[in-house]
Amino acid sequence: RPGKDILIVGFDDLAIASRLNPPLSSVKQDFIAIGHRAAALLDSPKSESNIDLRIPVELIIRQSSLKKGA
Repeated sequence: RPGKDILIVGFDDLAIASRLNPPLSSVKQDFIAIGHRAAALLDSPKSESNIDLRIPVELIIRQSSLKKGA
């Protein structure tokens, strides 16, 4: 039983995640920021071979990861 016997977290925070039973906790990404950073990298001079970019994500906590009365 999700949220009781097992805790589940999804990724991308799709619209359906909040409508599932139980509602699915999810990691929400900023796709616009990812796209902007990717475009900027493609447009920049290729001086570095290894690039470490970190774009913050948000954890949306819903019932699928709240352990209640197992």
